[in-house]
Amino acid sequence: MFPIEGLTVSGDLYYIGGLVGLNRESDIRSELDDIIDLNLEGKYALNEQLGVFLQIRNVFGKEYQRFLNYPTRSIQFLAGVALSF
Repeated sequence: MFPIEGLTVSGDLYYIGGLVGLNRESDIRSELDDIIDLNLEGKYALNEQLGVFLQIRNVFGKEYQRFLNYPTRSIQFLAGVALSF
């Protein structure tokens, strides 16, 4: 594979374990599932002032709770244009 000039690709992988949530109404503590979250991003510079990007969040599409009773969204896409002046 050859590099494409102006293209930048990056990613990050998160693992969070040992989460515990407290239900303040009942004082019951709940162990939350471990989280594995992969995010990818690609940027392409069309010229020095104009570029486009695409982000893919939660690539595995797993719904998890970082905080008790606050579920995350499944896979998410964000695309846009970046203008520098």
